[in-house]
Amino acid sequence: MPGPDIMMDKATAARVIQFTFAGSPLRARAERVDRVHANVLYITLIRSKFMECIAAGLSLLPGFLLRILQHQLPPQFYLPGRLVLKTRKPDWDDEFINEKVMYKRLKPLQGRIMPCFLGDAEFNNEPSIVLSRLEGLPLYKQGPTALPAEDFERQLEVILQAFTKFGVIYDDPKLDNFLVVKGKVMVVDLESVCEEDEQDQKLAVQSHRLHIMPQLEILSAVF
Repeated sequence: MPGPDIMMDKATAARVIQFTFAGSPLRARAERVDRVHANVLYITLIRSKFMECIAAGLSLLPGFLLRILQHQLPPQFYLPGRLVLKTRKPDWDDEFINEKVMYKRLKPLQGRIMPCFLGDAEFNNEPSIVLSRLEGLPLYKQGPTALPAEDFERQLEVILQAFTKFGVIYDDPKLDNFLVVKGKVMVVDLESVCEEDEQDQKLAVQSHRLHIMPQLEILSAVF
């Protein structure tokens, strides 16, 4: 019988999937982002060399022009090749809807401290969303040279404060939700973002920072 590590590796192994985005069926190579979040996949679109060339050319266009063309072209021509596909979890309807609402509310922060929301999708008959892919990992998985702990803490506080400028708090303070991408801290998973009054916003920023930093110290020692 296979050992637990082999079974886990099989659970995260790459496979080919089909999903629907903007009314078009798309094929992609997919693998789970980790062994815990079965509903979140890293995907790489499968498309012809011709489509790859067109997509590469379109990516060089100014944003306003690309948005116009997106209404005229199938998504396989304009989507980035590497994406994230996140599917609604069973009995998580409210959280799924909330995440989409918060991406819209926090649109000015997309691409700066969080992924870009690219649109709705459907996968295995379940509602899903497509996000830009952050090419990073939690700091404790990258080693101490990726980013000093004090720099991580400073950027972490900036991120938590950024949410409060929109009247909400980031309320899922797990270290795994903060990825380091080329020295810059980015946040993922907006399911638990919620509105709070100004006083509670300040308390949340401080308490979440104090909650996350000890996690970094402990996990850095383990890894």
